[in-house]
Amino acid sequence: MLQISNGYGIYFIVLTQLSSGIFAGYHLRKMNFSLFFFIDAELKKGERIVKELWEEAWVLTAYCLLLLPGMISDIIGILLVLPQIRRLWLDYFSDYF
Repeated sequence: MLQISNGYGIYFIVLTQLSSGIFAGYHLRKMNFSLFFFIDAELKKGERIVKELWEEAWVLTAYCLLLLPGMISDIIGILLVLPQIRRLWLDYFSDYF
């Protein structure tokens, strides 16, 4: 970050940190909590709900990483926000849950 922040790079750093924080804050506030009703319905039917819970946990983790200051946490957060990356991650670890 110190190398990037020389000269006009500081504007880039401030802009990316502010935009990622605003993006994450907005999505955390409007996050759909209907998942809890879905979980309740699936539990009543006796279905497994682990995959949906993990996906929701990764989305929440992604937004929290975007709130943290830092370029690496922003990159990881952006990757976890993308549904294709989350799906690959969940498919890779699906044997463990």
